[in-house]
Amino acid sequence: SVYVGGSHGTNVLSTIAGQSPGKLVGTAYLANFAMAQTEEDDSELIVEEANWLRGAEWADSLGTDVLSSSLGYSEFDNLKQNHTYADMNGRTTLVSKAAAWASQKGIICTISAGNEGTNTWKYISAPADADSILAVGAVDRSGLKASFSSLGPSFDKRIKPDVSSMGLGLWSVQRVGRSGHPMELHFRHHSWLDLPPEWSKLILEIVLGRSWTPSENPAIKLLNLITYWVTEFQIS
Repeated sequence: SVYVGGSHGTNVLSTIAGQSPGKLVGTAYLANFAMAQTEEDDSELIVEEANWLRGAEWADSLGTDVLSSSLGYSEFDNLKQNHTYADMNGRTTLVSKAAAWASQKGIICTISAGNEGTNTWKYISAPADADSILAVGAVDRSGLKASFSSLGPSFDKRIKPDVSSMGLGLWSVQRVGRSGHPMELHFRHHSWLDLPPEWSKLILEIVLGRSWTPSENPAIKLLNLITYWVTEFQIS
């Protein structure tokens, strides 16, 4: 049930797909969406990386153009399963291999760099380390890095995140109420969303007829289209 578990997916989706005149207009609200829940909300288990892979395979079967994933994996409830920074090389973790596979299939993968900037881990988490995906960091209205946004580079010294977009001080829909029951929606001023603006930028590029082939690196292709490190929506 969509009414059970965490509300992070609701928050993120609303900034892209939400439409409430006078309150919130998502940046790509007329796009078509398919949602896959891969997170085990009550725990942090390495099997979630396999869940992510299954979700990506399902997305590919639907002909998905852009995949938005606001998840990252580094440390788990079972400490023996923990990744290390050395694993953040794009070639070690299952979820990063899955993201690279999705990119090779022609899906543009936008991945949150992570929210570990002020924590002990501090670095990007998997699958933001994957090659040929777009790892997205967060900045504020002034273009300054949000303190929580995870740091790069990848362990093998590739620049990460690839781009940054506004992730501090965004409005989104917040689900409230008791878990397991239909919940009322209201609007909340958020401080940690970085993916939706970048996802919507990509949708605009697709609508304008700019496309990527599986052999191209979508991150590099997009960087060539962006004038500023902090992306702006400008259609002439």
